[in-house]
Amino acid sequence: MTILSTGQSSLIRSAANDDGNQPRIPNPICWHQGMLLSPQHFQQNHLYWEEQLRQRLSLLQPHYWGVGELVIDEAALLEGQVNIQRLVAVMPDGLLIDYRSSEEDRLQLTLDADLSEGPATVQLAVPIHVAGSASGRSEIQRYVSREDRPRVDENTGDNEIVMPRLVPRLSLQLGDKVSNRYVGLPLFRVAQPEGGNIQIDGEYSPPLLTVAADAFRSSAEGSATRSIAQLCQQLAVSIRQKARQLAGLSEEGEHLGRNIAQRHHRWIRAMVQELASFELAAGTTITSPYELYQSLIRLAGPISELDPNAIPPVFKPYIHDNALPGFKQVVRYVHQQVSRVNLNYTTLSFDEERSGYFTLEFDKAWEGRDLIIELKPQGRGSSDGLVHWLGASRIASANVHKVLMQRRLLGAKSHRIARDEKSDIEPAQGNVLFRVKADKQLIRSGAKLVIVCTSEQLKTEQPASILLHMPHE
Repeated sequence: MTILSTGQSSLIRSAANDDGNQPRIPNPICWHQGMLLSPQHFQQNHLYWEEQLRQRLSLLQPHYWGVGELVIDEAALLEGQVNIQRLVAVMPDGLLIDYRSSEEDRLQLTLDADLSEGPATVQLAVPIHVAGSASGRSEIQRYVSREDRPRVDENTGDNEIVMPRLVPRLSLQLGDKVSNRYVGLPLFRVAQPEGGNIQIDGEYSPPLLTVAADAFRSSAEGSATRSIAQLCQQLAVSIRQKARQLAGLSEEGEHLGRNIAQRHHRWIRAMVQELASFELAAGTTITSPYELYQSLIRLAGPISELDPNAIPPVFKPYIHDNALPGFKQVVRYVHQQVSRVNLNYTTLSFDEERSGYFTLEFDKAWEGRDLIIELKPQGRGSSDGLVHWLGASRIASANVHKVLMQRRLLGAKSHRIARDEKSDIEPAQGNVLFRVKADKQLIRSGAKLVIVCTSEQLKTEQPASILLHMPHE
């Protein structure tokens, strides 16, 4: 079941999910001279301005509710007891919570549910606001009235009086959604591994006001869970490290040639184009999860250049009630693309100018070096078919092909290899790796290297693509 916050108080959400039961925003009091004042006038005036402020804030920040700080008793949790020690939060209806266990009634819950069937959600619940919500006679009592410590007159500094304060009635409930008599805010999920103790489920993150509020998920001693901020910070470090290594390789790698140097520069630009702003968002404690998610998505756009498809997937929309799956999807995608940048070798693709006619600009820096090429079969092709196809292919520079064809020669020699020991190059599953022997007479710098099969009978065995792997020696 989807975990939901309940009781959002926003005109936008009311319009999108109007079920006919949404409360109307109150109109202002019509003050006039000689009005006989009663407590209701001040109460309704307070409710009016409170609602005005809430609606305006929700228009500025649609994801206005969530956890700001959460501290729980970890020792008690191991024994099946949830004890909240500190909680700062904004409820979905806009109610601000500032709870300290040392000053208020204990906020606790006994976990008596069977967790063997799966994790359970612990929610903070507050009764909804109805008429007379502070009255003990109300069907739904949202507040209790308590006397505060004496307060002085701010003008004179004396005349202490004791005033009653309305304190929200907080409770904890177990479940993915609270009843419609309550406003609910998910705090965390609890799980119990087989044979283990009850613990916070690291696969769920509640709605958060800032990314720093997620720290409680990874604060337990020995916890392998990483907060959303930690996930993003570690991603930024890995990208910066790979870009720095690639930049160093390019500066010292004149022997790699112009084609590979240009490829490396494009890769570096793709990795760092949005990196600085992403690092800033991930490293700032007041960043909201939505802002960080947007920054992460912007990072993934340029990095899709490293993807063979060159097009990023459609990522999940931001879900405030559990943003973690969306973050993990994008972080995983970016990690996958960055890991494609191999510091041992660079891969270039042959162009198929026409069916079965594969070409690649041969750089002067590669002259005199053996070439490692990888052939990918067609849908129903086989590795043996690729071996036969390349064995009957003419491998040489374009300006040499005519002479070789007249003499009925095949050009540079090639043989199949399982892997290249020096650079650890291995073919992908189903593909075949070959080594093409260097021959300055047949493969000349500055000219197109052409691979074309001389046998029409092997046309059905021609590869879907050919890749050149150039080791960084």
